[in-house]
Amino acid sequence: MDQIQRVGIVTGGASGIGKALCKELLKRRVYIVIADLNAEEGVKTVAELEGLGGACRFVQVDVADGPAVGLTASLHYEAEAYGVKVSCLCPAFVDTPIFDSGEAVHMDKKKVLAQVKKQKLMTPEHFAGIAFKGIERNEELVNPMPLRRTMDVVFTLFPSLHRKVMRLVCRTTREARLS
Repeated sequence: MDQIQRVGIVTGGASGIGKALCKELLKRRVYIVIADLNAEEGVKTVAELEGLGGACRFVQVDVADGPAVGLTASLHYEAEAYGVKVSCLCPAFVDTPIFDSGEAVHMDKKKVLAQVKKQKLMTPEHFAGIAFKGIERNEELVNPMPLRRTMDVVFTLFPSLHRKVMRLVCRTTREARLS
């Protein structure tokens, strides 16, 4: 591989959307740092990408919580002065292992999973293509859902309203589908 000029850090890069993003970075000849909680899958992904001619490494981290999103938003502006792009991906209805390994609180997980699988789910590769368009435009939040621009504005300018709307959507969906 020729000299690499850029580095991409992909949190959750060991599987699903993150792995698809790593493959997109590989096509762009970017050195990839796969940051994920799952060390076993992370090491497998490194081997797979290296087998495809990529240059990468794995780092075990846990950033799957609200403060991580806040950190990403903050880094977006802090890193900008150094030519570094930082984007937070907000996927929804993407067919990834998270649905199988996630927990359903106060709900029947089998029913929730059955309802999710009925939806037309995007592939991780399709989402990665959408995500890269947002990343290349240096968007702070990349969200493929309809009305995403409206929700981005609400999320940014009126976070408490955003929380209320999301709680209402979740509660209504839960009651309609699982009662």
